Amino acid sequence: MGSSVKRSYRAAAAAVLTLAVCLALSGTAQAALTPPDTLEIHDVQVYRHLLETDDMLLVFRYNIAYDDPADQPDLPADKAFLFRLVDGANQTLGSNTPKGFYNQGYDMGCGSLYWADADAPVWGSGNATLRLEGNPTQFAGTPLTTHPMGAADYNSETEQEAIREYLKEHILDIADELEVNWGVVGEIYSYTESGAVLSIVGEAYFTSAIIGLRTMCPDLFNLRLRQPTVEDQAHPQTQADSMKDRFDGTIIGDFIDGLGEFLGGIDGHVATTIGCVLALLAVVVLTAMRHQRAAPGFLIGFPLMLVPTAGGFVSWPILAIITLLCTFLLGYYLFMRHAGG
Repeated sequence: MGSSVKRSYRAAAAAVLTLAVCLALSGTAQAALTPPDTLEIHDVQVYRHLLETDDMLLVFRYNIAYDDPADQPDLPADKAFLFRLVDGANQTLGSNTPKGFYNQGYDMGCGSLYWADADAPVWGSGNATLRLEGNPTQFAGTPLTTHPMGAADYNSETEQEAIREYLKEHILDIADELEVNWGVVGEIYSYTESGAVLSIVGEAYFTSAIIGLRTMCPDLFNLRLRQPTVEDQAHPQTQADSMKDRFDGTIIGDFIDGLGEFLGGIDGHVATTIGCVLALLAVVVLTAMRHQRAAPGFLIGFPLMLVPTAGGFVSWPILAIITLLCTFLLGYYLFMRHAGG
């Protein structure tokens, strides 16, 4: 019986080993993708000062095409290919992948690399090379095309508005090529009264291919993002001050100042305001005692408060507070008092 168990273990181990070998061979065969018939980089341009001073944006058009659709991998292009900008020592300065918006990222598309000021490569460097290469884990021999960076690839403008205009025209040129290549003429951009702008389809594609494009180049979009200019507003109290001081040097002014001294040395204007408020409350109390309701007192008293206010006896800020309180109280008496039943 022991030998029988051993034979069973050996058979199971052999089966597991055979399955592992088959899976490994299957994985190797699947990894060997067919290289594309066309692998190209076109229309390379580098821009700066788009989001901040001395940042950099590299934009280009690529083409990863198969003459026979049956040879095109099922694997999306962002898993099979890579964009890289390298220096003279083949050190990576930046990398990105195709966006699988149309045909999983194959055929023509737009690629980009962006650097903030702190990370940007040397501007105008002729040592850099843009590479479009296959993922070495997916191809038996890595497909590769390169574009050595030259002076003509760097946009020479220094003013942000001019740079954004060049970027807009560049994007529209690429969009023109994509419309023909994808067979969707008239669907990526359109013309409006303000000029050519991206369509909904174009916005969806290019904002994924170039992160931050809506802010970098707002004129490409129907709905545009702009930084608002906010100015501090001055709110002078010239009118209030003139009314407060209108009785200075007169008998009335002396009375107001004397009333303030009598009430403990407070501002005379505050003293007359207190007097007017007490008069308002007296009217409210009297009407409440006579009619069992305070609302008539507010309806009568509040307009009467406008008279001393216009005469300069009541502070405008305090009048505003009284107005607010009267509004709440009137709302309560007219609408809320009987709401519970």
